[in-house]
Amino acid sequence: MNWCIEIAGTNEIDARFRAMTGYPGLRHFKNGVSFVSQWTGREHKEMQRIFVGLLVGAVQPDVLRTAVAVVDFIYYAQLQVQTTKTVAALERAYKTFHENKDIFVRVGVREHFNIPKLHQMQHYVDAIKLHGSADGYNSESPERLHIDYAKDAYRASNKRDFVKQMTVWLRRQDAVARFQSYLDWASQRDLNGLPDANDQDHNTTDDLNDHEDAPEEDLEEYTNTSPSEMPKYTLSLKPGLPSVPLAGITSTFEAPNFLPLLTTFLRNSCPLNTRNLILPNATDRFDLYKAVRLRLPNLPAVGQVNATERVRCTPAVTGAAGKPPVNAHFDTVLVRREDELDNEATRGTVLQGAFFISSVLAHAN
Repeated sequence: MNWCIEIAGTNEIDARFRAMTGYPGLRHFKNGVSFVSQWTGREHKEMQRIFVGLLVGAVQPDVLRTAVAVVDFIYYAQLQVQTTKTVAALERAYKTFHENKDIFVRVGVREHFNIPKLHQMQHYVDAIKLHGSADGYNSESPERLHIDYAKDAYRASNKRDFVKQMTVWLRRQDAVARFQSYLDWASQRDLNGLPDANDQDHNTTDDLNDHEDAPEEDLEEYTNTSPSEMPKYTLSLKPGLPSVPLAGITSTFEAPNFLPLLTTFLRNSCPLNTRNLILPNATDRFDLYKAVRLRLPNLPAVGQVNATERVRCTPAVTGAAGKPPVNAHFDTVLVRREDELDNEATRGTVLQGAFFISSVLAHAN
């Protein structure tokens, strides 16, 4: 990262970080990154997610290819499930990096690449083939334990001959933790009123017999905890903008077609009961929600389980009583539908079959 910043210029990179629009799930470095003297692991991960996009147009093509190769290598190496294709992609990223890295020498940023971390990259492929995915070699856990087993122990000493004092302190802390665990177990046992061992064995046998006699439908319902049964979207319990008139929706949210589109939606949702359907009109007021969370499909290979994506639709708020104003947030939404496969705007792209929600796109543009 520092090599790319030195080539592009600190002011240019900071300006690009500040100019980035907010997006759910991406961190906005509103002050740039040049002032950061020490990165945490989480901050560095959040930065590298957007760093390649910010380099476009600011550095030479060879520099950009090298940066893309490094980021690809990092993401492929972090996969929790490795296949022949992902390992091959990891090798290609490593090869691309070495084919283009000389650009840093030509521009005067580096004199050599005798760096242990760069040398270690060549062993990833063999290590993954021999021992499986490298997701278990994460240093975040020992970094966190450094606080419990080193910093706190050192603060408990008098800073003189601290190694011996730290050892005694840690041994006592471990003894206290184990005794506390026993007390918690004993108190919970008393609260639950656990029976004797003989009664417990007898009850366990009865429970097993009852379980064997249970119908198959009940057993399936009891064990069926598939993630697909989770709701596809979630809303807050109360609307963030209650009782908004139609004029406010068409002007503040720039949704002039809100009423006819809502009417069409209600008619399509209840095609068999159109006579008794109560349709909205221009005098009605509507409860609006500022955000909705959509559940994303599970991707165990990258550790994404029960992940959600937040879609915001909030108007600007003027500052009052000394509070700063809040900018509007209208996220662009793409929805894939079977009847939109012939969309000319997305034909032949990864977005084929998707269309824009126009009311949200108007604000995004």
